[in-house]
Amino acid sequence: MVIARRRLILLTFLFLSFVMAVLMPAQSAFAGIWDGRAFRRYDPGGYSYFENRRLWSYEYYTGIPSYVIGSGVHGMGSVDQFVNFLRDKNRNSADNISGRRDKAGSAFIVQTLLGRSGDQANANGGRNIRDSDFTDLTQRLNAATINWNTIVCTDAINTMSGLTGSNGQGDVMRDPDTWDNKCEPGIRITDRSGNVYRIFHRCANPVGDNRGLVEGLDFNLTPSISGSPSGAVEAGSSIRLNPHIDNSGATASTSVRWWLTEERNGGGQAEFTSGNRSFNRGGTTFGPVYRTAPDAPAGTEMCYRLWVQPIAHNNGDSRQSGGFCVTIAVSPKVQVTGGDVIVGKAATSDIVTSTIRKNVSGDRTFGSWGEYAVVASGTVSGMASGAGYSGGARSDQFCAVSYLTITNAGSGSCTSSTVKGNYRAGTSLPSIETRFTGTTNRGANPTIDLAAEPNGVYTGSGTIRVSASADIGVGRWVVINARSANVVIEGDIRYTGASLSSADEIPQVVIIANNITINESVSRVDSWLIANGSSGRIATCNISSTSELNANRCSTPLTVNGPVASRQLLLYRTGGSGTGARSGDPAEVFNLRPDAYLWATSYSGGSGRLQTVSTQELPPRF
Repeated sequence: MVIARRRLILLTFLFLSFVMAVLMPAQSAFAGIWDGRAFRRYDPGGYSYFENRRLWSYEYYTGIPSYVIGSGVHGMGSVDQFVNFLRDKNRNSADNISGRRDKAGSAFIVQTLLGRSGDQANANGGRNIRDSDFTDLTQRLNAATINWNTIVCTDAINTMSGLTGSNGQGDVMRDPDTWDNKCEPGIRITDRSGNVYRIFHRCANPVGDNRGLVEGLDFNLTPSISGSPSGAVEAGSSIRLNPHIDNSGATASTSVRWWLTEERNGGGQAEFTSGNRSFNRGGTTFGPVYRTAPDAPAGTEMCYRLWVQPIAHNNGDSRQSGGFCVTIAVSPKVQVTGGDVIVGKAATSDIVTSTIRKNVSGDRTFGSWGEYAVVASGTVSGMASGAGYSGGARSDQFCAVSYLTITNAGSGSCTSSTVKGNYRAGTSLPSIETRFTGTTNRGANPTIDLAAEPNGVYTGSGTIRVSASADIGVGRWVVINARSANVVIEGDIRYTGASLSSADEIPQVVIIANNITINESVSRVDSWLIANGSSGRIATCNISSTSELNANRCSTPLTVNGPVASRQLLLYRTGGSGTGARSGDPAEVFNLRPDAYLWATSYSGGSGRLQTVSTQELPPRF
């Protein structure tokens, strides 16, 4: 009976084995990656991937489930994160049983994602994954469609970790106990050919009939570049460049070289920065890259281009973008010497000028400035007092060049947010024309040669054209007192350079008009300029619109020696603002010299005196 019962049990077991062998699906998963590896369903374990021998499971030795990676693979959301996770497990795991399990598990995932059999994996580093393989894997994953958090199923095919001994190397084998289809959260990777690779979150087990991903190289790169500011920029200013690569291929690129070049006035291109990186499908803007506009003459064109090489997976050539081009421009500057700058007697008026910071024997700020006080009924921005920008200021703080800027700011100290200005000085322009009487009327639209006219006061109507055929000689003075007329200064007006022995010998020209225009060719005007008529404009160049201005128009620097007063002062000169130490050169200089005071005292005769008409307390200058 005992023998018969044992035979019955044996026959029953064989019969069940036959039935299960017929009913269960054939485990042909990983057809490529398991090639050459035997598999026996009822052995304690299968034949392993790296060692090609029968192993006991990780759980057999440790009592811990035989996960391919002990922590599983959770929270993945990008290719870089996933690849870095596998790299960390492969290279930084501890040298103990669990660490060797994770090292082998991460290597198994990488090698099988690359489509390698166990023999091929051993020929390519085995459990030690190379940098080039991580790069290859990144490219293939970037070319694939990945769902990082979905439900994946084993299709009755699972994997498990194994050990070569109680303290041996880790390995991976097919799970011999998988009889049914298990589904749970995991990662699904689908390549361009439709191959699917599935991994459980919980245990990092690759499951199902996984196959390697096809190579991910199908890229075509076209560079372009944009930037800001566009158009005209001043030397020394910062240019922001935005390199951009369009990849029209189906996959990310390999690591390719890119570089930026700069060219001046269409000359040769000079590389100034470069790098290496891969570019995903679609468009990629990287950077930004900042470039300082060179200290070059106005009108210089600077163009920037992006290059890339190779341009495609099957083309090793280089390709350049179109150019992002800017033109070096200047911001003209004005200097006032010998006197104060007072703006906005009758209305609220601002003073707004530009500055530029350059490296000229160290970083320096250049801009417009007045030698003494700067007073404005509105705000003051950019214009220094106390000759603060003379030679270029070391400091880039506006307070450091505003010591003589009169400010209605209470008792607080100067900060970057402190308003400079907002101080009204007086209410209107002085009526200087009343000081000059006994005029000679030259009629409508006269032309007056200041060097040829006798000393005296002249007037006229319409447009009075003024020039000087020679220097204004010793003891010579001419006053144009035509408050309702327009005066055009057509040539230089210069006082004699001869020695003088008394105040009576000082030459002087006074021009009083509604509007005063100085022609483009004029470089020096030794004269009072008083425009106090109904419109009261002084224009330093004869243009009809500012759209006419460029680096070659109105570019002659202008110096005016004498008092200047107007309702509007239109600074149209574009010269100066050179390179290097000449970066602060002015387009206009207004110079109030002592000879104007001395001549005015002499002209007043017996009643001549310098009369104080008002006083104002100002801070001392130490």
